[in-house]
Amino acid sequence: TPLEQMDRYTVAVTRALQRLPKEEIEHVTSRAGIIQQNSTDPFTRRGYNYAQVMVYLTPENKRERTEGEIIDQLRDEISWLLNEEKRKQMEAALPEDPERKRYNAYKPQGSEDLAGLLRNLDIEVLRGGPPVGKPVAIEITGKEYDRLEEIGERFKAVLATYEGVKDIDDDHEPGKEEVRLFINEAVAARAGVSVQSVALAVNTALSGARPTSIKQGTEEIDIRVRFHDAHYKKTEALNRIKVLNRTGQLIPLKRLVRFDRGEGVVALNHLDAKRLVTVTANLDETVTSSAEVNRQISPKLREIMAAYPGYQARLGGENKDTEESMASLRNAFAVGLIINFMVLASLFRSILLPFAVLFAIPFSLIGVLLAFLLHGEPLSFISLLGVVGLSGVVVNDSIVLIDFANTIVQEDPEMPLDEVALQAGSMRLRAVMLTTLTTVLGLLPTRSEERRVGKECRSRW
Repeated sequence: TPLEQMDRYTVAVTRALQRLPKEEIEHVTSRAGIIQQNSTDPFTRRGYNYAQVMVYLTPENKRERTEGEIIDQLRDEISWLLNEEKRKQMEAALPEDPERKRYNAYKPQGSEDLAGLLRNLDIEVLRGGPPVGKPVAIEITGKEYDRLEEIGERFKAVLATYEGVKDIDDDHEPGKEEVRLFINEAVAARAGVSVQSVALAVNTALSGARPTSIKQGTEEIDIRVRFHDAHYKKTEALNRIKVLNRTGQLIPLKRLVRFDRGEGVVALNHLDAKRLVTVTANLDETVTSSAEVNRQISPKLREIMAAYPGYQARLGGENKDTEESMASLRNAFAVGLIINFMVLASLFRSILLPFAVLFAIPFSLIGVLLAFLLHGEPLSFISLLGVVGLSGVVVNDSIVLIDFANTIVQEDPEMPLDEVALQAGSMRLRAVMLTTLTTVLGLLPTRSEERRVGKECRSRW
């Protein structure tokens, strides 16, 4: 699809956006020839057959509908652009609404010829932070792409049964349409024509050859010889090509080759030196979550892959990023504990007292688990970062208590331990409370900034 055609698609989508309530959209930008979230996006795709429209919504408190409801309306407004197969998939992703007019009949003036031609249309909410993988991504590796596609279709069928899963697709996209030449080697040998001569003749006719150049002032201009513009972009021009054989005679190309139309390959993806096809999907986060869908699909991995020996499948995307982050966090936590123990051992000049200080950390988790249980929230990577910060506060408070208790024991070795604990707790309560409150108050601005950034990110998709 040429760049001018892709630009017409962006115009059609933009006009559909103009039909949405004005109080919901701040502004819209469109680009043809590229799909990119930002300049550092590692998933950037470039090509004439790509385009994107970036929509900036007003803040949530200034509009009645959520971004998910707005996206559902937009899906219905622009579904007429998609081919029949993709249009049915988009319809299946829409919530049930008897008042919705399926395949909206509105088409912007001058865009009627675009109906049913678009191969793929992906609508997603952009997230804050660095670019990450899709909420659901299944990485399938093996030898043959046909078999990988077959496995991918089975996973797509499973994902389609889950509520809240949308935009199910894979990254093995068909390439541009191309004309392939198959040389009849027996005929070419009798005619005295080599494969190299055929390739050179076709390349010269379509791309051109540079037999010479001329100088115009200080500039050297190449002379390129090829078919006329009226012919070289048409496949019928291949029948006009003639190939020079070993005896100097011109042999018509159509007598030597067979023409076949087909789709090329955009890219051959690999993982661990094996061919890769990734099945991806977006989610309606008001219905389900990435963790929930990945938990449901995990048993299906083993069940489906059991029928395909030599092929493997694993969860990637956001789930993979989360696992890597969790592993890094566990390693950092372990290293932190070791360093804390070494510092405390040198401070108290004891092996047992550091254990008494660090033993307070597990008790701090009781309140964390109860809070998340009461609010119905899952333990996420961000919440575990908070747990690490909490551990620092708990260790600090524990040091204040243990150090003071140790001083009391040194002054009166005969005092019972329960009295030491009561005296240390009562006398150092103010210090512990002030230490904790200053930490909490110091972190409050970051919480308010997190909420502000979160609202801003949810307003942009």
